[in-house]
Amino acid sequence: MVALAANAALEGGADPEAVSNLTLAGSSEFLDNRAAVRELVLERLMVLVDQVVASREQRNSSLIERASKFIEANFSQDLTLQEVAQQVYLNPCYFSRLFKQVKGQNFIDYLTRVRLRAAKELLLNTNLPVAAIAERVGYHDARYFSQVFKKQEGYTPSVFRKIGGAKFEGSAG
Repeated sequence: MVALAANAALEGGADPEAVSNLTLAGSSEFLDNRAAVRELVLERLMVLVDQVVASREQRNSSLIERASKFIEANFSQDLTLQEVAQQVYLNPCYFSRLFKQVKGQNFIDYLTRVRLRAAKELLLNTNLPVAAIAERVGYHDARYFSQVFKKQEGYTPSVFRKIGGAKFEGSAG
């Protein structure tokens, strides 16, 4: 039973070296005691389950990091959850759940945060009109951009620029 579970764990991504250390070989002293064998098998199975879970979490974190890098490189485009999920070969529903689990926020909140961080940099370091900044960071409607900005930062983009981003360090983005 442990051997079958070990094979399944390997297929699930568990570390081969760790799995090879979990066989029942060398445990013959327990073979005459059913309770001890049961205990040993359960213990080994739990270790195998933990190995698979750890492997999956590492894989999932890696996929979400790839998705995050894609978002940060392409935030000025019309990005959708479906497009980003496709970049990491995941179903959009699963990607959405996984993204929230790994990042602690949903896809759209993360995209908004990335866009507003770029907008704040442009507001502070350029003389571009707010409408041009909105366009550059992925908002086609400057009024909507201003609403989102004010909701997140507490100031309109114009006011943020006028105060020189004095509260930039403590802002939500």
